[in-house]
Amino acid sequence: MKAKLVGFDRRNNPQSRFSLPGLPKTTQLIPSSEFEAHVKKLAKSVSLPVDRALDISFKHPHEFVTDDVNSALFHKQLWDQMHELREAQQEKLLAEITEKAKPKVKVLPLSKIIDLYLETIVHEFVPDRVSSIKVTMKRFLEHFGDKKISEIAVDGEINLTSYRNKFLSVEGRSWNYLILEVAKVKAFTRHPSVKRHFSGLTFEWGDCSKQKKGKLPFTDKELDVIMTHLEFKGKTNLIRFHQLALYTGFRREEVRSLLLKDIDLDAGKICIRKQKNKRVNQKFPIVPQLAEFLKRDLASRNSREVHFLDDGFGKIAWELGSSIRIAMSVIFEACGIEEGKTLHTYRHTFANRLLFKTRDIHKVSKALRHTTVTVTEAYLSNEIAELNLNDTLSDIEF
Repeated sequence: MKAKLVGFDRRNNPQSRFSLPGLPKTTQLIPSSEFEAHVKKLAKSVSLPVDRALDISFKHPHEFVTDDVNSALFHKQLWDQMHELREAQQEKLLAEITEKAKPKVKVLPLSKIIDLYLETIVHEFVPDRVSSIKVTMKRFLEHFGDKKISEIAVDGEINLTSYRNKFLSVEGRSWNYLILEVAKVKAFTRHPSVKRHFSGLTFEWGDCSKQKKGKLPFTDKELDVIMTHLEFKGKTNLIRFHQLALYTGFRREEVRSLLLKDIDLDAGKICIRKQKNKRVNQKFPIVPQLAEFLKRDLASRNSREVHFLDDGFGKIAWELGSSIRIAMSVIFEACGIEEGKTLHTYRHTFANRLLFKTRDIHKVSKALRHTTVTVTEAYLSNEIAELNLNDTLSDIEF
């Protein structure tokens, strides 16, 4: 009967030395005295004479041949146990050698790590970039203090939420600045010169998504002030934009691209040639207030004009969309309109008025030409809550 094979160096006991590369040559399984004690204990458990057990236990399985079943079973059991002990010790020794082979990372305080990083990048980036990074590193160090990384991290995580909030609390810093700050901190922790100090750590920034400002429509007073100012200044094309955007909810580019031939007062429709959703030549109804304005405006046009916002000679008044945005921004500022309201506020004002008139989110969605009513619900979330309109499409169960 054969036992599991183990290494054997032909000595007078089965504790063979390991021959694996990297292991010490003098490594033994167990001392001889411990081995004999183990043999005696096992011999008593199987009712085998101790002398007989000690005599056969030092024989290799290849050399041990006997007709005694009890001796054969004892020998096999002993060598199987030795094999298991040897494998366990081998794994332990290999793990110790692997651990010793790992490069030792000298534990440094945060200030020393930052100094090492800055010394390295001074030759990698332009001076302005290095100066910007130095400012960020100074903020980072002031926030956490000159501590070791192990003191900053909690359960393998460095929480940067408070750092983010502190950064944004300074007046004049927007979420766009936060994106740059996050990028610089990430570049620091991942740089080859210092990344070993942050190995195995994760960073928690909290919610860094850009927060959208609340969409507030123009008030009736603000609209009156804007119109009065435009008429006083004689800004004809801006008056046209003001009226059309307010009573149709058209986007800036839809107003700019509108041609005079697209306006059909007899049919009471405006043809929209260029839209955000790629649809072309869609007809939009003209409300009575806008119809009165367009009737007067079209009567004053000359034969050379082509565009709704025309310079009087067949050319568009503003070649760039940004130009009309700047022009209206000046008007808003002169009228004392609160900050945050833009050309798109006209569209939101139109949607707001329509929702309060109809109380039907589906009609508003169709008027705004949104792809789904869910988009409109998000667009007018404040108004929907104010009107307690819970019967929106997303709430209907079939």
